[in-house]
Amino acid sequence: MELQVHGIEKLRGTENWILWKFAVKSLLRGIDGAYEVCIGEIVKPAPLREEAGDADRAEYKANLKAWDKADRAASQLIVKTIDSKVLALLVACETAQEMWLKLHSVYQQQTKQAAHIVQSEFFVFKKKPVDDMVHHIAKFEQLI
Repeated sequence: MELQVHGIEKLRGTENWILWKFAVKSLLRGIDGAYEVCIGEIVKPAPLREEAGDADRAEYKANLKAWDKADRAASQLIVKTIDSKVLALLVACETAQEMWLKLHSVYQQQTKQAAHIVQSEFFVFKKKPVDDMVHHIAKFEQLI
C-alpha cells in the first residue's frame, strides 16, 4: 500500500519545524504503532536465545513483524515529508526512531534557542524617541 501524503509542507528547517512536527505526529498517530515506534514506546524485539520454545518463537515473530510494519510506515512518512537538504541528516539512520530523534535533536534545540532570543528581545523592547507609534507597533509586530 502506497502511503499518500497530501497537503503536508516538507520540512525545510527551523522555519517550519513546529508545524511540520504537528502535522507528521498527527499522521503517525493514524498509523497503527507508527508514532509509538518513533518515540520508543514500541521497540524492536530482542533476538531470542537458541533454547527458546515454539510459543516464544511465534510470539517473537509476531512482535517483530508488527514492529517492522510500523517502523517502515513511520520511516516512509518521515522521508516523504522532508526536503532533500534535511534528508541528508538522516542517511545514517536505520530506524524511524533514529530519524525522529535526529530531527528533534537538530531542530527542537534550534527552535528553543530562537524562542529564547525572541524572548530576550521582547523584554528589552521599547519605543525609540524617533519612532512614531505606527512604526513602533510595526516593529513590535515583526518581533512577535
